[in-house]
Amino acid sequence: MKLLISVLNFYKEDLTFDIINQINKESKLLNFQITLCVGVNILSDGVTLDYFKKTCFKYRNKNLDIKVFDNKGNIGFGAGHNKAFKSFTSDYFLILNNDINFYESNWIGNLMNCCKDAVGLKNAPHFLNSDGSGTP
Repeated sequence: MKLLISVLNFYKEDLTFDIINQINKESKLLNFQITLCVGVNILSDGVTLDYFKKTCFKYRNKNLDIKVFDNKGNIGFGAGHNKAFKSFTSDYFLILNNDINFYESNWIGNLMNCCKDAVGLKNAPHFLNSDGSGTP
């Protein structure tokens, strides 16, 4: 099983580094691979792309690979995440804001267990007949 997590940086690098650190800690509890894509929409004044990448890469581990994309400016929320999703294949995709905090241990594992137990959307019918049966 593979999980791709997408996070965008829009100024506030400290928040981005904090969520990466949270993901790093959680990934060590897991037995599957996570690819974390960090899209850089805008960096704060004085923060270089090189410094930002080096700081992000410090959090890599055997279960967590980190990719940093320079979006060359604010391309927006949707386009920033779509860039990550188009660049990699994964079984599951997760979008996180950089200002979120998780206070419960194993939140990624718990989330993935819910996803595995849920009916997959790729198997769900798009339209239902009047009798409730699915259409191809």
